[in-house]
Amino acid sequence: MDSAVANGHLEIVKWLHVQRREGCTKAAIDEAATNGHLAVVKWLHASRKEGCSRRAMDGAAMNGHLAVVEWLHRNRKEGCTTAAMDGAARSNHLQVVQWLHENRNEGCTLAAMNLAARNGHLDLIQWLHKHRKEGCTNDAMDQAAAQGHLRVIQWLHSYRKEGCTRNAMDRAASAGHLDIVQWLHKNRSEGCTTAAMDNAAGSGHLKIVQWLSDNRAEGCTGAAMDRAALNGHFEVLLFLQSERSEGCTSKAFVNATSADELEILQWLFEHYRDQIRHDRLQLFALGKFYTLQWLKQESILEDLPESERHYE
Repeated sequence: MDSAVANGHLEIVKWLHVQRREGCTKAAIDEAATNGHLAVVKWLHASRKEGCSRRAMDGAAMNGHLAVVEWLHRNRKEGCTTAAMDGAARSNHLQVVQWLHENRNEGCTLAAMNLAARNGHLDLIQWLHKHRKEGCTNDAMDQAAAQGHLRVIQWLHSYRKEGCTRNAMDRAASAGHLDIVQWLHKNRSEGCTTAAMDNAAGSGHLKIVQWLSDNRAEGCTGAAMDRAALNGHFEVLLFLQSERSEGCTSKAFVNATSADELEILQWLFEHYRDQIRHDRLQLFALGKFYTLQWLKQESILEDLPESERHYE
C-alpha cells in the first residue's frame, strides 16, 4: 500500500484497504504528501489510522505542493521542521516559503539562503534577506560561484557581509566560469589557490588557465598537467608546457595510459620522460592494444620481466 500511495494510485490503495490486511505505515501519507497526491492524503487521513510524520509537510514544502502543506496544517497536528522552508527555498518555491513564514513557527536555517544561492534563486534570496533573520554563511557565495550565478554573487557582495572564501574562485575556475573568476579577482580579496588552475586544466578550460597564469600569482602544481592528460586536453598541456614551469608527475603518464590517450602519452615521453615509472604504466595499459604495442615498440617495458608485460 505504501508504494501505491507514493505513486498516487488511489483506486489500488482503496482495493488493498478492502481486500488485504497488511495495511500501510506512516510513510504512506508522508510519501503521498511529498509527491503532491492530495486526494490520496485526504483518503488515508479519513480511512486509515497510521497517520503521518513531520516528513509529510516537509516533503510537500520541498516539492512546492502548497495545497498539500495547507491541508496538513489545517487537518493534522504533526507540523513540520525547518527542513520545510529550507527545502522550499532550495527549489525556488517562494509562495511556499512565504506561507510557512506567515503560518508556521518552525522557520528555517542558514541553509535556506545558502541553498537558494547555490541554485541561483535571487528573488528568493532577496525575500529571505528582507523577512528572515537567519542569513547565510560564506558558503552562499562560494556555491553561487561554483554554479555560475554572477548576479547572485554581486547581490550577496553588495547586501550581505558573509563574503566568500578562496573556494569561490577555485570552484568557478574548475567549472569554467571565467566571468565569475574575473569579477571575484576585481571585487573580492580572497583570491584562490593552486586548485583553481589545476582543476581548470583538468576540465579543459584553456581560457581560464591562460587568464589565471597571466593575472594571478598562485600558479598551479603538477596536478594541472596530470589532470589535463587524463581528460585528453592536449591544448592545455601545450600551454602549460610552454608557459609554466611546474611540469607533470608520473601520474600524467598513468592517466594518459589509463585513458588510452596515445598521442598525449607519446608527447609526454618526448618532453617529460624523466618522470616515468615503467611498472605503473604497464599495469594501467592492460586492454589498451595500440598503447601497449607502442610501449613495446619503444621498449618502455623492457625493464619488466616478460611474465609481467601483458602485451595483449
